[in-house]
Amino acid sequence: MDRNAAMLADDAALRKSLQLIFGAAAMSGRLSLVDSARTLGIALRSLQRRLAGMDSSFETMVDDWRRERALMLIAQGQPLHEISARLGYTHQAHFTRAFARWQGMAPSRYRASLGPEGT
Repeated sequence: MDRNAAMLADDAALRKSLQLIFGAAAMSGRLSLVDSARTLGIALRSLQRRLAGMDSSFETMVDDWRRERALMLIAQGQPLHEISARLGYTHQAHFTRAFARWQGMAPSRYRASLGPEGT
């Protein structure tokens, strides 16, 4: 495997590891860069450099993970207050504002736009 392919594989592995950490950490309220670096066993600054090398940041990755999970959970018909908690939001209003930023509408309106399969 050449160096570029190895770097891409490492980046994919880091992205997958962070997504797993996000899922566990969001529910416990410990969704932070510091805790994620500690869980991965790497220095905080090293994690920041790795993410920058991927043209990303911790905040961007968390936001993308939350958006993807929110869309999936809404389509599955999960109650919005549960989705909010599962994504690590302390208040449902924070989730609603983030969702409107991602999709241009409130989560309840998005759910209604899915039709019967989204309820």
